[in-house]
Amino acid sequence: MKKIAYTAIIFILLQVLFIRVPMDSIAAPTQPFTRWGTANLDGITLHDDYNIRAFIDGTAYVKNRTYHGDGSFNIICPGQDTDNDICKNGGESGDEIFYLLEKENCSYIAMETDIFSSQAGLADTPDLNFYSGEQPEALKINEIIFSPTDENNDFLYIFNPSHLLVDLENWRLEDSSGWQQPLEGYAVAEGCTYVELNDKELVGDEGELKLAWHSDSTFVAGGDKWIVMERVEWGNTDEAGRNTTMGIFWIRPDRQPALSGK
Repeated sequence: MKKIAYTAIIFILLQVLFIRVPMDSIAAPTQPFTRWGTANLDGITLHDDYNIRAFIDGTAYVKNRTYHGDGSFNIICPGQDTDNDICKNGGESGDEIFYLLEKENCSYIAMETDIFSSQAGLADTPDLNFYSGEQPEALKINEIIFSPTDENNDFLYIFNPSHLLVDLENWRLEDSSGWQQPLEGYAVAEGCTYVELNDKELVGDEGELKLAWHSDSTFVAGGDKWIVMERVEWGNTDEAGRNTTMGIFWIRPDRQPALSGK
């Protein structure tokens, strides 16, 4: 009897030790996405030390410098931390990845884009091609301000770091809920331009705003698509994430009453 009992115990222990846990029940971080190849600007291979950034939804998550004297690059875009639901700190399956070249105070979006996945690289089309024509200016959301009363609209400032006057015909504001506000009719000179949010209230403890530009050229991200150039968040308690501190003004900072329209 003892022999039978010992045999039964050993059999149970073996079952416990070798039990298989379904992989989908184990939380794991999203694997990074890697792209490597050579970079070209207007058909000319880049030299060393030019920055190439990978950005998703208006935020750059990684950069890499060209090296080897032949425009080589190796960009490893991190995956989203699945244990962190406070902010977006990496790519998720289905995200479109854009590539931005920084050269002599100018920036260029590559013709190629990627869809984030866990694959190790893109051996079929490894190179990135940048073209200097029809590129957007590097505009930024400089300040977000909400009104504490119902009499005035919330507003923000868009910053233009260049010396050029930028027509905002192909630009818009948006958020992840589907809200959009076209910026047609606005123009941004050097410095900051005031933009009123006509039908959006910046309420609550957290939120986001995005500044997007529409590419009409096949040489910029394949063309005919909206590209989020800037994303700002507030109410973000993750120190690694971006955070925008909102001000409270019921009149414009130039001490003039907030105006409706453009």
